[in-house]
Amino acid sequence: MKMTEFEEIMNLFDAGDFESRKEAVSILYEGFSSYYLKIIKRELIHNKYDVYTPEEVLEDVFLSLLSKQTKPSSAFAISAWLRGYVRNETRNFIKNISQKVTRNLEYS
Repeated sequence: MKMTEFEEIMNLFDAGDFESRKEAVSILYEGFSSYYLKIIKRELIHNKYDVYTPEEVLEDVFLSLLSKQTKPSSAFAISAWLRGYVRNETRNFIKNISQKVTRNLEYS
C-alpha cells in the first residue's frame, strides 16, 4: 500500500462515523487479507484446530474491528497496529475455540 492510502485510511478512522470506519476496514482487508490469511493458517495448524477455516477467522477478526473503538495513532503506525490487532484477536479466537471444545466434551 502507498502512503497516500495510509493517510486516507487514517482520515477515515478520524472521521468517527460508522460508514467511514467501515470503508477504512474494507480498504485494510483488501490490502492485507492475503498476508494475514497465511498467519492465521499457521496459527490454526500449529494449534491443530480445523473447526473453522482460516477465511472464517480472518473475516471474524476484521468484522470485530468495525465495532471496536481502537484505531492507529498515525498513518505511519497502521501496519504495526493492524498486525498487533489481528494477532491478538486470532489468539483470542483460538483460545475461545479450545474453551468451547472443552465445554462441549464435558457436557457430552
